[in-house]
Amino acid sequence: MEQRKNLTTLAHDLRRDGKIDDSRQREMLALVGRAEMRDWRPLVYVIPWPSPPSRVEEVPADRRASLEMEYIIRDLEPPEFQLVELTP
Repeated sequence: MEQRKNLTTLAHDLRRDGKIDDSRQREMLALVGRAEMRDWRPLVYVIPWPSPPSRVEEVPADRRASLEMEYIIRDLEPPEFQLVELTP
């Protein structure tokens, strides 16, 4: 429920800031709204380091998924990372 809340807030914030349009916001909200428990699985994004430091932002402590440090690279493109799905 916390992730659903955070992603809903993110969709609204991105629209408010002009980073996405109404259509993309509706799409995000629809995906979050219909997601099932099995869709909330651990993913690891492998990003070669160092990335340009100007692109890396720390996630505020109250928005992190855990107590560990987290970072955001908002303009990260698919060729810049590999996605690893963790399965039990």
